Amino acid sequence: MYVKKTDTLDAVGNTTAATGKGFAIASAALTALALFAAYVGVINTNGFKMDGINIYNAKVLASLFVGGMIPFIFSSLAIQAVGKAAMAMVEEVRRQFKTIPGIMEGTGKPEYDKCVTAISTDASIKRCLRPAAIAILSPLIMGFPARTRSIGRIFGRCYR
Repeated sequence: MYVKKTDTLDAVGNTTAATGKGFAIASAALTALALFAAYVGVINTNGFKMDGINIYNAKVLASLFVGGMIPFIFSSLAIQAVGKAAMAMVEEVRRQFKTIPGIMEGTGKPEYDKCVTAISTDASIKRCLRPAAIAILSPLIMGFPARTRSIGRIFGRCYR
């Protein structure tokens, strides 16, 4: 009876802590952007011309947040794909230990190709499609709507 109550309270506490961390991260991101905006304002008022990215524009600000999230989303999907592939290999090894007699004694021969060829190749092709799609499509999705003010165009002018 007490375990159920404490488990519920623990879950509520974990949820509250995660929500608080989310607010802290969001406020830190907004603070960093506000400091950058203040820096741009000081540079512009002191006679320097800073041409290029206008972070006062709502689309640019939203793009900065999305661009900041993409590496974390990519990393989490890649780590998840590797973890699932590793668990599939562990399950295959356990299955082989149970079904093939003599592996532990050295008399039986394990089926290496099932782990290496089937599971590794399958995981690298199928499970890594989402991270690869993010890496390929995110610059296209974010870049084409902002053609005139994209970072690539701004830096392209610098190196001509």
